[in-house]
Amino acid sequence: MNYIAVLFKPPKGFRDFGACYSPEWANKLFRNLNKWSPNSTLTIITDFEDGFIPEIKTAPFIFKDSGWAKMMEMYRPELVGERSILIGLDTLFVGDLSDIESFDNEIIVPKDPFHPEHLCNALVSVSNFYSKKLWDSWLKTREKDLNNKKYEISGQWSEMEWLRDNVKDASYWEDLAPNQIVSYKAHCKNGEPDEKAKIVYFHGYPKQHNLSSKGWVLKNWI
Repeated sequence: MNYIAVLFKPPKGFRDFGACYSPEWANKLFRNLNKWSPNSTLTIITDFEDGFIPEIKTAPFIFKDSGWAKMMEMYRPELVGERSILIGLDTLFVGDLSDIESFDNEIIVPKDPFHPEHLCNALVSVSNFYSKKLWDSWLKTREKDLNNKKYEISGQWSEMEWLRDNVKDASYWEDLAPNQIVSYKAHCKNGEPDEKAKIVYFHGYPKQHNLSSKGWVLKNWI
């Protein structure tokens, strides 16, 4: 399986909870992924030119979009290939991924952990067919949509809001792989993930490095 993430240099005035990201962070992410899915690859779309270990594939951005709009480039069909899993850099793999990688639904997303009537894009499994559908739609409306206030959160453009408006036929991880993909904030109330969890995602604060004293983080984030 190929996994795709985005690493960009934060623009001036950008929300600071992503300021910790760097090529070395991506290197740790790869080592974490490799532990639980040794045959998987990691593609980083980035404007950093060096600092990555050789095992990581890198790709440049094709648009000069700012902030979270850059996340839309994960849907480029030539990068997705037959299928890819799209992740945030604040993802921690904690168990065998073979079950999660086995599903072939056109697009699979989590439900928002606090507002389950909405989708979340913390971990998206997407086929080439569906990535092309979304990418073509994005290319057609990109300039208009980047200026549409309904896609903003706290004054910043949000790719998740765009996806909520454009993905109406998703499958959900909660139905396919219950309790395997969890939010740290919502599901790890005692500071530990459920024993069934395979992936923990951190949205906002804290992130992996803020929890390095916890054994389950320490043995995976190396």
